[in-house]
Amino acid sequence: RMAFGIGCASARKGDETAVPAVQKALEASSGRSLREAEALGRALAELAPLPAVRLFATWLEHKGRLLRGLTAEQKVQQWAAVAGLAVMPNALQDAALTALAERADQDLRRHCLAALAQRRKGRAHVGG
Repeated sequence: RMAFGIGCASARKGDETAVPAVQKALEASSGRSLREAEALGRALAELAPLPAVRLFATWLEHKGRLLRGLTAEQKVQQWAAVAGLAVMPNALQDAALTALAERADQDLRRHCLAALAQRRKGRAHVGG
């Protein structure tokens, strides 16, 4: 199944019309893979950074989930949000990813740390 079969393949940067379709795809209980979630999160961040960061914040919000854990949909949404934050240029994303890594389960923590490493690597290439 292709991750972009939801109508955002032809969207352009700054085109916020793709946001509802991507959001719906990531919030639906469709058994979406983490790989698809990652691709959709990056696409959302690149297409519409401002709405994306607001959406990511709601998905990453801590709502006392430690006792009952995350639903499959919440895990997919958090995975997408981490992937999206990883490609955003604002250094504030580092703090958000670090804070999430500190309270996340083992898999999501690794995903956060990989995203932070990717961001650092990207900054090293830009600066040097």
